[in-house]
Amino acid sequence: MAYLTALHVTAGALRIALFNLFLLVSCGYAAWRGGAPERIGAGIFLLAAVLTALVVSPYASRFHHIEHGLVAVDFAVFAAFFALSLASERFWPLWIASLQLIAVGTHLVRLIAPDLIPRAYSEIVTFWAYPMLLLLIVATRRHELRLNRFGRDASWKTSSASAPPKPQPISQTD
Repeated sequence: MAYLTALHVTAGALRIALFNLFLLVSCGYAAWRGGAPERIGAGIFLLAAVLTALVVSPYASRFHHIEHGLVAVDFAVFAAFFALSLASERFWPLWIASLQLIAVGTHLVRLIAPDLIPRAYSEIVTFWAYPMLLLLIVATRRHELRLNRFGRDASWKTSSASAPPKPQPISQTD
């Protein structure tokens, strides 16, 4: 029995290590080749990973109850990507915010159904990080392609209300 427990812990540690590698590769790529929104998104993911490690329960009791610290981190990540989607010209931050909202909603399910199996709670909450990081990679690649094709890629929305009016051409009548 101790062997199976050690094997389970080792498999869990391997899964965490592989996720952290995927996190570093995807965020490193976004920081290296992405525009400002992609770099900010990478920063949000890295900060979330650090904060999650600080607030999550010890392994033996992890996901056996609602993870209040993780709820706070997940909601902050949702809010950050939602704000990024409002400010940037990109669509992907809204997609990531939507996926993150599913993770936040999973915590509510745990609150409503406290008998939810801890493993299921863990899998549902953590699953969404993989497609989100994949979206960051795709978004960074699309940014690179737009730069190569058009020579520029606008990062931020501009408001016509704050921009000065365009000068009108003067017509000469003689």
